[in-house]
Amino acid sequence: MEFNIDNYKFNNAKTLDKSTLAYSPKFGKGINETISSVHIPVEIYYGDKDILNGLKWTEGLDDVWKQNAEDDPNLLWQYFGGQKGFLRSYPANAWTEAKPDLYDVRRRPWYTQGSSSPKNMMILVDTSGSTTGEALQLMKETVKQLLETLGENDFVAVANYSKTEEIQDTVRYVSECFQGFVQATHRNKQVLKEAVMDLQASGMAKWEDALEFAFKAFKEFEQDEKNSSMNNVGADCNRIIMVLTDGATAKDEAATVLNRENPDKQIRIFTYAIGKTAAAIEAVRWLACKNRGYFSKIPAMGAIRTTVQEFFTVLNRPLALAYKQFSGWTSVYEDALGLGMMITLTLPVYNRSTDSNNQTILGVMGVDVTTAEMENSTPWQKLGPNGYAFAMNWNGYTVFHPNLKAQLGYLKDPPNVDFLEVEHENPAKIELRKMMINNLTGNANIETFVISKDLRYASEKNRLYFYTGIPNSTFSLGLVMPDYSIVYPEVTGYQAKQLLEPIVADADQMQQGVHAPLWICNSKDIVVDNYNNTNDTETFPPNPVRDMVNGSSSCNDHLVQHFLWDYVTTQNVTEHWKALSQAYKSATEVVFVSTNSGLTRLYPHNMTEQLLNMANPRENQEYKRAIDEDHVLFSAPYKAVKDNDPNTTGPVVSVMKSISMTEKGGNTYKPAVVGAKMHQTYLTELMNNTSQGQCSDLSLTLFCYLIDDGAFIVSTNQEKDEIGRFFGATEPALMMELYNGSSPVYNRVQNYDWQGVCKQLQLKTSAGPRSFFIPSIPVFEMLTVKWWTSSVMWAYSNFNLYNWIFESAKSFAYAQQDPGDGGSEKNESCVTEQVQYYFTDVTSLYSELVCENCTRQYSVEKITGTNLLLVVAEPPCGPECDPLSPEPKRGPYDTREDPDVPAGGPGVCEASRSPRYRLRPQGCYDFDDREEYDKCRGCGLMAPSILFILSIQLAVSLLGRVLQQG
Repeated sequence: MEFNIDNYKFNNAKTLDKSTLAYSPKFGKGINETISSVHIPVEIYYGDKDILNGLKWTEGLDDVWKQNAEDDPNLLWQYFGGQKGFLRSYPANAWTEAKPDLYDVRRRPWYTQGSSSPKNMMILVDTSGSTTGEALQLMKETVKQLLETLGENDFVAVANYSKTEEIQDTVRYVSECFQGFVQATHRNKQVLKEAVMDLQASGMAKWEDALEFAFKAFKEFEQDEKNSSMNNVGADCNRIIMVLTDGATAKDEAATVLNRENPDKQIRIFTYAIGKTAAAIEAVRWLACKNRGYFSKIPAMGAIRTTVQEFFTVLNRPLALAYKQFSGWTSVYEDALGLGMMITLTLPVYNRSTDSNNQTILGVMGVDVTTAEMENSTPWQKLGPNGYAFAMNWNGYTVFHPNLKAQLGYLKDPPNVDFLEVEHENPAKIELRKMMINNLTGNANIETFVISKDLRYASEKNRLYFYTGIPNSTFSLGLVMPDYSIVYPEVTGYQAKQLLEPIVADADQMQQGVHAPLWICNSKDIVVDNYNNTNDTETFPPNPVRDMVNGSSSCNDHLVQHFLWDYVTTQNVTEHWKALSQAYKSATEVVFVSTNSGLTRLYPHNMTEQLLNMANPRENQEYKRAIDEDHVLFSAPYKAVKDNDPNTTGPVVSVMKSISMTEKGGNTYKPAVVGAKMHQTYLTELMNNTSQGQCSDLSLTLFCYLIDDGAFIVSTNQEKDEIGRFFGATEPALMMELYNGSSPVYNRVQNYDWQGVCKQLQLKTSAGPRSFFIPSIPVFEMLTVKWWTSSVMWAYSNFNLYNWIFESAKSFAYAQQDPGDGGSEKNESCVTEQVQYYFTDVTSLYSELVCENCTRQYSVEKITGTNLLLVVAEPPCGPECDPLSPEPKRGPYDTREDPDVPAGGPGVCEASRSPRYRLRPQGCYDFDDREEYDKCRGCGLMAPSILFILSIQLAVSLLGRVLQQG
């Protein structure tokens, strides 16, 4: 039976009545759990009979989906993507895609990966003289759209063919960077797109040469696929040639090549007649139909998007004929419905009708799991502030990781960010990556650079890595922690209502000087914006202290007990702070203690702004750095440029010290950090007093600087608007000496941020030698741990520390390209280069900076027990000397500004020649003798049996088993 648009109604997601929707915190938007909604691409006519028939026979999914949601309340979106382009999803929701709405389910990563096996694709572009003008422009855009249909399990090569007197090679790869097949990652596709845009039309096209070139390339690449040293390069499955041309010459020469090189038609050929074809297209059609392919015409730009994806209908024939329950996990991608980065469990749906020849699938069923949900299933709360969980897939690409910026929407979808691109690469990490890809279980102690989240600091630390494969999936899970997180307190017996009720009763809880993080009573990465969509005044703003007192089911009992333990243990801290001398009180703006449980206490209690700045110790960079060190950590707010304010007194400086304790077995645990926000005037006075007046403010005799372990100025006797800047920007010649001199005080580590976000492209003579008094700065009274060891340590001496990781390890299983809005400045993905500096073992240095006619003496001394370096130097030599010293490199620098760097970023060409280790997806469906090859110019779908709906139950069952292993 057929339906027309007049007698069949469906719930159109684009026009859904929002009054029928109720806000859901789980989905972060309004939903209707009684129905599903439908999205149809803008270029598809709503009244198309195939669309209407498809919508009619998928109505029965609603009852199945509702039952699934009742059986598993944690299920997120459930949906079916039809081969004709419609999407039915449950629960119903209003479509929020920005206009123009270019969403097509058949182009989404979960659909393309779930509907066919991986492929090696050779794209041949006709650049003969007849393509000059519109035809060539159409071909360029068609190549770009073809590339967008490929995912990380596919491999691609692009070549153009035409012969001129100047160019002897009839066929050549479009990119000098890629002389063969490369993995279809976002960066590699960017290189190819850029190369294609530079193609010029000239000469004459010879099909036989182009086909010879393609078959030879496949033979060579097949050898690479079998070569173990090539690390499982290639799809080792579908092999296809895409021919783009504006017409054809005689087919006899091409037939000779095909009979010799492709007699069994193992390599499919798809052809596209582009533009107002300059010659007859019969040969173009023949080429596809005789080689298990498909012929399409692209007369204009508007036809490109829908036409290029027609080859999927052909590629999924062997899968449909095999009729396999080909369930699988996708790569990570961004959810079009707003839940962030996710993976999908997919299942192709087949036509079970008895009168169907079953030549193609009907579509793909999907069930989502967000990467945040995966991460929240790990024991993150036991890993400590510098521990974390991560996951990677069989390509070595990151699924979730604290350094993966895709979670913030910065990356192209899908991101294809390798594990070695979010961590500092070294041989031990390369081996770890291989073990995880192979789904092995083990652990490793790795010395690595730890880079701060703002990319300003680096330090060499030991980290413990534990890893295991996740059953029934293509993912592996890793847990990382410092050695002081191996032991963990076991805490029970505290009553939240008894302890915290006085705080809840206070109308202004901030005045209590106590703060609890949101994640105690919600997920680790709670999205606070979600609460803005509810009218429930009882739950907004979120208040974890109130929730703990009320015994809310959203609170994690383990986290609550740890918080209450810290709350009781630190109750006497305020009295200690009140007893500090007036001199120290006047030197500080606020003092505080923050703990691993998320508790923050501060004094004075009315410093609410400071409290909010430290609202989440686990995500606070200063806290994470301080607890990783045993010395006192100083840091000033970063400043990229001077603000030229001569009256400034300078910013307050953070001063922090970790608290360490050791259990009987010798293992160290760090429960907290104590610190202060210190006024700049106190630091400069202290520096001047301890130097016997030589470092007085704005001295013309000596230039004095306190700089930290990253070479950023913390204090100076010069202009205060220098504080917070990179020392190399203020004193370039001196910084070069500290890094590159005969006794360097700093080392540096150079790296790339593969997830960068960039704007769119559019001398005095010395008076002679003198000696310096090098002061030593004492560790300040408020940072001593005596109060902790004397008044608080008794509480920690009785707790149960246990080596949790070795007991339990076995039980744990790029900026999005913006199309612009009429001229406003936009961001886009890019690769940036940056440098971090860190201390060497040199503790003191007395030397001189020699210029052409000037000698500048300087002295350097590390301040014991801190991360500070005191630099005392004579005044700069003057303009005739200092400008000769280039500013030391720090960055970040946009690598796109380097003409020698290809579009995909530095090293992309070399990486294609030495690919990293990977595993191919299991299962290949690329050939079936029953396939009807004559369906090469269009085909229709028979109305299916409703029995296919039951296939979703398999998907949910598989999903449940995988999550249980997590």
